[in-house]
Amino acid sequence: MEWTDDEVNQLMELLNKELALDIDYDIALNMVKWKKIKISTRSWQECKDKALLLINDARKKRFLSEIIVELNGSAHVDKINSRKPPSPATLYATAKLESVMARNPGISKNYIFKSLKAEFPDLKSKNKGKYLLESARKHIQQNTPIPFKKEVIKYLEQHRGRPCETKMYRSGFTLFSSKLKLIPGSNRAKTVADTWNNLPPDQKEDYKNQAKKYMEDLFLEYDKYISSLDAFEKTLEKQICNSVFLSRF
Repeated sequence: MEWTDDEVNQLMELLNKELALDIDYDIALNMVKWKKIKISTRSWQECKDKALLLINDARKKRFLSEIIVELNGSAHVDKINSRKPPSPATLYATAKLESVMARNPGISKNYIFKSLKAEFPDLKSKNKGKYLLESARKHIQQNTPIPFKKEVIKYLEQHRGRPCETKMYRSGFTLFSSKLKLIPGSNRAKTVADTWNNLPPDQKEDYKNQAKKYMEDLFLEYDKYISSLDAFEKTLEKQICNSVFLSRF
């Protein structure tokens, strides 16, 4: 029996209530409890089959909730930027949602989802890594800038053996300056520069040689690191590294 427009609208309204918003298409579909999605004139299996048929026909790389809005004129969902890859916080919340819901049956899915996203920034770097890299992969696949480069770099340096680029001494002066970083006051830059200028030439030369040796060792370490990366990891590294490291590719 053909589906009426009213039946389709009822189906989409039920499906919309079952979804957590701001989740990628494939993730969202896997989370739907289809036996809850049924209308008085149809079984849950009929509803599932019809919903998947309609959604798959309408899918054009958009979020599932946006597709439902298009199919059901009476349903309302906040406008979502359909081309934006999921953030690390969204991926984290999605991964944890089912287990948290099972422990808190009386709390709404959307509330739990938003709460999980809100706790992501406070996680330790080690616990963020999986979701940072997964989100970065999706940004690369969609050719969009990665807005959380610093967090990715921090995770890779602390847990994946990436050389620390913040300790890069490109000259004798930068190495010398790093040793005087505890100088207080707003005139620190002038104090460091004046102290450097007053050094004997042989001490300046020593700092220059130390910096040169440090950079040579750092490049060897970095070359070894990038040689161990797979294709995605190398693509990611090119997007997050500074211009000095980029020259090693």
